Amino acid sequence: MWIGTFGGGLELAEPTPDGKYKFRHFFQQTFGMRMVRVIEEDANGMVWVGTSEGICIFHPDSLIADADNYHLFSYTNGKFCSNEIKCIYRDTEGRMWIGTSGSGLNLCEPQDNYCSLKYEHYGTSEGLVNDVIQSILGDKKGNLWVATEYGISKFNPATHSFENYFFSSYTLGNVYSENSACMREDGKLLFGTNYGLIVIDPEKIQDNETFSPVVFTDLYVNGTQMNPQMEDSPLKQSLAYSDEITLKFFQNSFLIDFSTFDYSDSGHTKYMYWLENYDQDGVLLLL
Repeated sequence: MWIGTFGGGLELAEPTPDGKYKFRHFFQQTFGMRMVRVIEEDANGMVWVGTSEGICIFHPDSLIADADNYHLFSYTNGKFCSNEIKCIYRDTEGRMWIGTSGSGLNLCEPQDNYCSLKYEHYGTSEGLVNDVIQSILGDKKGNLWVATEYGISKFNPATHSFENYFFSSYTLGNVYSENSACMREDGKLLFGTNYGLIVIDPEKIQDNETFSPVVFTDLYVNGTQMNPQMEDSPLKQSLAYSDEITLKFFQNSFLIDFSTFDYSDSGHTKYMYWLENYDQDGVLLLL
């Protein structure tokens, strides 16, 4: 039996004739390798160990015969994108997914008889809610549920798309605990958080394919808030009900407030604008 310890490396527990166990110690070379967080076996019987020094992959018989007979993939040796491995998940198709601290989600595929590691990276730039991953589970439809340091993402490996969720109204309820997740027999997913346990039924989670309309709420011209009763105001009625406005030559500085009046996204919706005949591409608003 293989046992990972956080500070003592990897242990092999072997039963003795008197009913007890003796322990053999592995991965004692560096402080980072002694910090073991997760152990997972792949479809070829190779064992993947996530440490603070990267991913260690070995065949059990080979490591038992020679404590140095393993493959190490880390940021330090240039063979992987991160040293801090938080979780490892083997999906129903045998693919190995690595969750890291700061480098997001990675689909890993060994090459050259495990001498090299090909990986495909998914981070916040690709739609992941947060780059610090705490645990990964798969549902019955093949989607991955990726719990992070803040928020949870549903990832579709077929379309490479993310849906992000914040299920708790409490901040700490969206902060997920490390390697604290499991699937029940009925397919429901359980995730531990800093505010208790969250139970997700993937069958009842609807894809967020609708967007709330943007409403213009306020207009400021040359630093002054406009209303229809003001002299030289470009508004004939409330801005929210105006189809267009015309500014005079001296009204060359203006600011528009807007809202969707949808407060369920915790401020994670992104907005862009495009000024016709001026901007070449849309401009992302940093809110």
